[in-house]
Amino acid sequence: MMEDPNIILKSKKKCQICHDEELTPAHEGTIKHKINKILQIYQESKCFTSIPQTGIELEVDLKMLNGFDYNFIAEPDKRGNHTLNITPEQFIKHNNELHFFCNIKNVMDDENHSIVLLHAGILTSFKPYSIIFPNGETKFEKYVRIQRGDSYTVIIKLKLDECCDGVFNIPVGFYIQTLTGKSEAESAFLLTRSFIVTIEEPTTENNISVGPRPQNNEIWNVNHVMKPTKSSHSRDRYPIKERHVNTFIFGLKKNFKDGVYEEIMNTLVPGHVTLKNYRDFFHSLLWLEETAHILGLAMYNMENVKLLLHSNKDVEIEVPGLAEKRPSVIKGDVIEVRMPGDHTSYQGIVVRVTEKSVLLGHFNKMLYEILNVYPDLGFQVRFIQNRLQYERMHRAVDIIVNNGYVNYLFPNDNLVPRHIHETITLTESDLRNKNVFRNREQYMAISKIINSSDNLPYIVWGPPGTGKTDTIVETVYQMKRLTKTKRFLMCAPSNAACNLLTERLAEFCSKEELKRIMSESCDKSEVKANIVKFCNLVINSSGGYNTVRCFDSLKNCRIVVTTLMYAPNLQGVFNPDMIFIDEAAQAREPEVLCAISLLSKEGNVVVLAGDSKQLGPLVLSKVCNKYNFDVSLLERLMECPMYKNDKDHNYMTMLKMNFRSHAEILKLPNKIFYDNLLQPVSALAQNDPIAKTFIYKLIVKNQKYSNKGSPIEFCSVLGKERKEHNSPSYFNSSEVSMVIKYVEALLNIRFQNTKMNVSATDIGVITPYIKQCFKLRNALRKYKDVEVGTTEAFQGREKRIIIISTVRAQNDLLLYDEKYKVGFVAEPKRYNVAITRAKSKLIVIANPLVICKNEKWRQLMEQAKSLGTLCGTPIPDRNQDEVKIILDRLETMKLAN
Repeated sequence: MMEDPNIILKSKKKCQICHDEELTPAHEGTIKHKINKILQIYQESKCFTSIPQTGIELEVDLKMLNGFDYNFIAEPDKRGNHTLNITPEQFIKHNNELHFFCNIKNVMDDENHSIVLLHAGILTSFKPYSIIFPNGETKFEKYVRIQRGDSYTVIIKLKLDECCDGVFNIPVGFYIQTLTGKSEAESAFLLTRSFIVTIEEPTTENNISVGPRPQNNEIWNVNHVMKPTKSSHSRDRYPIKERHVNTFIFGLKKNFKDGVYEEIMNTLVPGHVTLKNYRDFFHSLLWLEETAHILGLAMYNMENVKLLLHSNKDVEIEVPGLAEKRPSVIKGDVIEVRMPGDHTSYQGIVVRVTEKSVLLGHFNKMLYEILNVYPDLGFQVRFIQNRLQYERMHRAVDIIVNNGYVNYLFPNDNLVPRHIHETITLTESDLRNKNVFRNREQYMAISKIINSSDNLPYIVWGPPGTGKTDTIVETVYQMKRLTKTKRFLMCAPSNAACNLLTERLAEFCSKEELKRIMSESCDKSEVKANIVKFCNLVINSSGGYNTVRCFDSLKNCRIVVTTLMYAPNLQGVFNPDMIFIDEAAQAREPEVLCAISLLSKEGNVVVLAGDSKQLGPLVLSKVCNKYNFDVSLLERLMECPMYKNDKDHNYMTMLKMNFRSHAEILKLPNKIFYDNLLQPVSALAQNDPIAKTFIYKLIVKNQKYSNKGSPIEFCSVLGKERKEHNSPSYFNSSEVSMVIKYVEALLNIRFQNTKMNVSATDIGVITPYIKQCFKLRNALRKYKDVEVGTTEAFQGREKRIIIISTVRAQNDLLLYDEKYKVGFVAEPKRYNVAITRAKSKLIVIANPLVICKNEKWRQLMEQAKSLGTLCGTPIPDRNQDEVKIILDRLETMKLAN
């Protein structure tokens, strides 16, 4: 509901230290509050470096073995850190341990003054970290007086049972008092150091070129734009109204007193979509989302860019970040260039995108003349938002409202409950996929759909691996068999999902009956050879594929497969009787309407297949998310009482039998997301020998790990997250290294049944950050068939073995501060997608100290621990007893005053 501006809610006072807690005496007495308060004092008030006026020096040295030249910084930085970078080989030859010598020296001017070490110790509790005092003890027994000119040395020790890549942070404190006649409160202080040890192979990767410096949101003062000589297929039937632009730019947070703010807000009342506000509501959200896209693209504007003119008049521009899809540029987009200070700009159309550059064509001839005369001239470059997708969604919204179909999208208010009379009964012999007959939910969904005769959408809700695509493909087969004239439109948000649909349909369709229509910008390399004959593709001179128009061939076609965004091109060309939308939970509602808007008469059937518990639509605008633009039509309908309370499956069927994964892999997602309704039935996954093999033991060859493996391994890596150049994306070299070790170990396993040996195509690597994908693909070059992708790329996919690299590794001193955001790992739908892709083996590589802050990931860690396959770098136990130990140590250092 939209907030009433006239109602002012008095919020309860929040704790300024813990942030998300109400400040009460009871809260102030909790261990959490005490720890966070100490952490704040430690960060804000501690003495990082030696204080000359106190007459105290702290010298640090590292005992080196075997003559290695270590990258050790003996002098502390401004944060009091001493850093050491060491390779795994060096660390192993160092007996898997390091000794740091801390020498506290009294250099006071007055020989009558001495200092007293009141306490010394490590400020956290972790088995590999220890402190050794001169008497050989590991605990500080009593204060030590240090006379002028004398010193006192303690050893800080890091010892691991086995060498592990990662970053180890050892915080140390020395509580010291100068005996100058003042009280302890006046003369005592805390001197701290942190020893940060990074164990990893030196990076040999080539960094992506910094390239031209991006400019942030520079406003171009252009009087004249030279348009491309070829149409870019853009439309301007639904442009953002000029007087609305500023209000949209400020995200509806600024009222310019011109009435525009109120006008826009009125379209969004009551704060969510309704039958009454449907048209205006989605028009406003689409313009808000487009504005967010435009502002996002402006971040990548560049200056002083050299344009390389090729002989065929293509113009090449190097764009840093293309490999990471930052910005996302596809064939057919428009890019605008101009000379600095010039008020004329030139627009070209993207004809090809490579890993580091884009080729542009169809510029006005004046630009080519300039480049011929001044080839080294530096240009300013900006990226133009392609409005075509927004235009199509705007138009689809209008069509749905104008033809009245919008009524079927609000069944609670406008439609009486329906009951599907099953006049057609399917026997086992009728079914192409015989397994359907023994799957009650699949059979029921198909029966209901083929007997349906009204426009109300039918939902096939399928949790991971339950056969959503199989269900709708079998439904199409039955309708094609039972009717001779009905035509079917099969859609999905992505080209990959459309290609998969085509593969399944191609098993029982001729090339005259089935057509896969692809856009010009579609990645043709993803098209498998077995479906090429069904696609609108022709081989070009370089051996690749070009798209061709094929609308004339659709007259006798029964089934068309295309993406939701391309579907509007079929308006007036292909009139479907039934529309099936796979992965419907991933699409924005107006995106789904692009397909539904092709319906032309009563009695058409719409089927939405997807999983509302997995990834939803990707929305850039935070304002749009506030109004649930990231909620798909499928998910919205599922919340309607008629769907929610549908015991007879007249509106929706939930598929329950999981044909993909090992029961152990399904256990957590089944409990967290699906009320334990999923039934694992994959005998292949259950009996796969890889599920019983402990891979990490093969990597480290350490007998301390049991011989018994499990379908889930959680490998602890205390790595370091980094960014590179201007990239906003993270990567983690330690996790990359561990992924490589896992892949190599998997490929080297030999089973008695050689058919069960692991091939590169069996392995998928999921990571949330595009930069980590880039690093992993680079490191896995010789294993090119190992697929690496983001969570989004693996939606709807499956692999025998999935390796997840979570990347995030930042942690504070105590790892108790909940202000830290753990990125994608805190998003339930991404978690659900990531852990349900694996059939037989799920391997998670992560920093457990960060990941455990999320309850769902912590449960996965605990599951691996219960199975005996929590492995990797040892981690501190953060139970209540350990936290109390840390609290006692810090209180001893007088940090808890």
